Amino acid sequence: MFKASVILVTLLLTANAQEIFQSVRVWDTTPEVIKLIAEQGIPMDHTVGKPGVFLDLTVSDNERIALMSTGLDVEILISNLTLYYKKMDRPAIERDFPLGSMQGNYTWDELNDRFDELRTQYSAVMTDRIIIGESMEGRDIWAFKVSDNPNEDEEEPEVLYTGLTHAREPLSMMNLFYFVQLLCENYGADPELTYLIDNREMWFIPVVNPDGYLYNESIQPNGGGMHRKNRRDTNCGDGTNRGVDLNRNYGYSWGANNTGSSPDPCSTTYRGTEEFSEPETAAVR
Repeated sequence: MFKASVILVTLLLTANAQEIFQSVRVWDTTPEVIKLIAEQGIPMDHTVGKPGVFLDLTVSDNERIALMSTGLDVEILISNLTLYYKKMDRPAIERDFPLGSMQGNYTWDELNDRFDELRTQYSAVMTDRIIIGESMEGRDIWAFKVSDNPNEDEEEPEVLYTGLTHAREPLSMMNLFYFVQLLCENYGADPELTYLIDNREMWFIPVVNPDGYLYNESIQPNGGGMHRKNRRDTNCGDGTNRGVDLNRNYGYSWGANNTGSSPDPCSTTYRGTEEFSEPETAAVR
C-alpha cells in the first residue's frame, strides 16, 4: 500500500510539474536541417542565426530531446528560460510610461487599469472597450479605436494592431499600450502623429489570448511564464502542452502542410481542428 501511494504521488507531481523551456543553438543548419526542425512542430517565427551555420530556438526540454534524437548538433544556451528571466528582473527606472509588476509587464488587472487611465485622459480620441467575443474560458476579448472622431464610422483607411496572441509574448501588449500613449499625448503637437489620428481609424486588440496570459500569471506571478497557446483542452494535460496555437489557427493557408504548424494536439504549433476553430481567432475575424 505504501509503495502504491508513493507511485501515485510521484505521478501526480510529474503531471503537475511546470515544463522547462530552453534556448538552444542548432549547428550546421542546411535547408534539410531547417525542414527537419520545422517538421518537429517547433516554432520558427522567433529565431536568430546565421544561414547555413546556426539557428537559435526557444524549445521545451522535451522538444530539445526530440531534436537531439534526430542526430542534430544541439547546444544548450540557456537551460531554464523562466529562471533566466527572473534573474534579469530589476527595479524599473523612472519613466513617463508606467510599467507593470510582472518583470515590467502588466498583469491582467494592471492592463485593464491602464486602459481605463488612458481612456479617461484621452476620451476625445479613444473609444471605450468594445467587446468582440469571448475566450475559451469565457473572458471578454475587447478592442478599442483611436481616431479624431472615435465614435463615428468615417470613410478613412483602417488598421488593426493586436497583442498577446501568444501568451508568453507580453511585450507585444506593452508596445501596443506604449504606441497608444504616444499617439494620444502627442495629438495636436506632433504633425505626423496628429495626421495619423486625423486620417486613420486605428483599432487595437491588446490581448487576443487572455486565458493563456492569465495562466502564465498564475504559474509565474512575477513573470517568465512560458505557456504559448490558448487553454482549450486538447487532452495533453493541464500544463503548457495544452491548447491551440492561435497564430496557426487563422484561415490563410491553414493546414497547407505540417511545416510551420502541426496536427499534433500537444505540439507547440498545434493549429487546431480547422481554421478559425478557436473563439479567440473567430473574435478577431
